[in-house]
Order: sequence, then C-alpha cells, then structure tokens
Amino acid sequence: KRPYSAVINLLALRAARSTAQLARRLGKLRSARAAERLARTLWTACRRFRDPRSGVWRQHCSPRGRPLPRDPHDPPHDDSEPVILHTNGLALGIVLESGRHDAAAIACCRDMLHRPIGPANSFGPGWTADLLTPCCAVMEPAIIRDYLVRTYGRCFLDTGAPTFGEGFTPARFNTAHRSEEH
Repeated sequence: KRPYSAVINLLALRAARSTAQLARRLGKLRSARAAERLARTLWTACRRFRDPRSGVWRQHCSPRGRPLPRDPHDPPHDDSEPVILHTNGLALGIVLESGRHDAAAIACCRDMLHRPIGPANSFGPGWTADLLTPCCAVMEPAIIRDYLVRTYGRCFLDTGAPTFGEGFTPARFNTAHRSEEH
C-alpha cells in the first residue's frame, strides 16, 4: 500500500525464485536466467529491510533522504523501524529455503507468537501457511499450536481442517477443508 514494503519485496522475491525453478524444470533456460537475475536484484533490495543493529526485518525502510512514513497501525521496534510477524515470517522462510540460519528472525517470530494478539502479530487465515510454516521448521510445535488456539480458538485444531475460511467456526465448517487424518 506504500512504497518500500518488505512484504511486497519478499513476495516478489519468492515469486521470482519459483519462476526460475519452474522455468529450469521446463527447459526454458533463457526465462530461468531472467528470473534468477530478477531474484538477485530483489534479494539485494530485500536486505535493505534488515535492521543492522538488531538483525530483525523491518516492515518498511525509508527512501534515501526522506523520513519513514508513520502508520498508526505499525507497532514500533523503535521509532523508525516498525517490525511485524509478516515481514519476519516471510524473510525467515526465504532465508531457510536458501539453506541459511537467521537467529534474529527466529527470535523475533518466537516473541511475536508469544505476545497477546495485536496489530504486529495478527493475520488472516490466508497467511497461516506462509508465516507459520517457516516457524514450524525452527520452533517447538507448542508455540505455534498455542498461537493458533489464541487466534482461532480450539475449533480449528479440533476439526482437523488443514485450511479454513474467514470466520471459521464448527458451524461454518466446509467439508472440502477436512483432513481425514484428523
């Protein structure tokens, strides 16, 4: 919604990397190389969102020579670098995919998942896999389970639904989303 968004850049990076892999598998080497160049450019841009002091990933970074726009919904890590679960969860997934470790993003996500639900750590059901799958790879399952229970109540876990829609409740359960391995 505003320029210099980490979430938009990280999603574009993931798309470019996926496109490169798909193009390679299909034998479209020219397209794969173009997507790989774009991914390298995006990774360079994405690294600007990393706070050099704390190592966490900021939601926005300031355009050169201009102050960072303030959003009342951004909980500040400090006055100039708002930090949210979206950014650190996406960045963690991208870093883990490349075989690296990111202790600062792990610690930030763990902290966000322990906090009471609020603007910095809440998200709709569509983001669940994108933000929590990387956390599952590096954290105790109880942390993620507790977060899901605080966010959606027990009905999500009790029904065994691997996916669910907005306003999910047992009364609004969609059988297309039922896991038989429940």
